[in-house]
Amino acid sequence: MSEPTTLPDQQTIKDATDTMASIIDSLLPPDEIEVSDVFGDKHLLPATCSARAQIKIIRSLEKIKDVELPNGIQTDGLGVNDIVKLLGNLVMNDVVFETVCKCAELAHPRLIKKLKQRAIAEGIEFEEDLPVADLFPIEEAVAMIVPLFLRIARRTGQAIKQIAEASENQ
Repeated sequence: MSEPTTLPDQQTIKDATDTMASIIDSLLPPDEIEVSDVFGDKHLLPATCSARAQIKIIRSLEKIKDVELPNGIQTDGLGVNDIVKLLGNLVMNDVVFETVCKCAELAHPRLIKKLKQRAIAEGIEFEEDLPVADLFPIEEAVAMIVPLFLRIARRTGQAIKQIAEASENQ
């Protein structure tokens, strides 16, 4: 019985997972992110959050999975800055905007609580149901959540690569 032949341009599962892992590895999420609030203060935030918050964030994102990309948007070869810009464009959609704000609040609840208290003390109005929308510029709300997804994607990619390597060695 002969070995199955592989065409030169045909990708194997290993090739595909190596490519995916390489792309994900190039998207190095930072350990911390710096964001500015509407008061002009800068905050250094961890680029991670708890598993429970991650699950809630991922469930929230289900609301925007069917949002169509604007014409002319390319998704190939995106880097961290490109992802932030893409989300910045998409956030003009009300559903995306509200979801990004809710996700930022889920990811960094202590900061949001602190800023709500400050806003109350200074007489600055904010929407109780969507405080991030009133306490941060759009680009900062987006920046608060992008590293979380990069970390999840990177870990997932590493796990897939390990599974592919283990199945190849069997």
